[in-house]
Amino acid sequence: MGKPLSNWHLIIKREINSPKTIKYSLSNADKETSKERLAFMQGQRYWVEDSIKNGKQSCGLSDYRASCKTHKKREFYYINKINNEII
Repeated sequence: MGKPLSNWHLIIKREINSPKTIKYSLSNADKETSKERLAFMQGQRYWVEDSIKNGKQSCGLSDYRASCKTHKKREFYYINKINNEII
């Protein structure tokens, strides 16, 4: 079972150039995590997801969706391996 709801952080992001665009996400980081650290981690999410997307496209898996945790781990492993070989 997951962490209790009281340990979750709701992160709300509004774009400077597009103030009507608002994005929401949840984090289960420790209670002591600073707002600055939460904002930094949320900002890094784009680069991680973009790297995974590019890796999937590189090896022809752009339309593939893993259906269980084991397959997702395996998929992530192969995508990282491909990305590391390309870089």
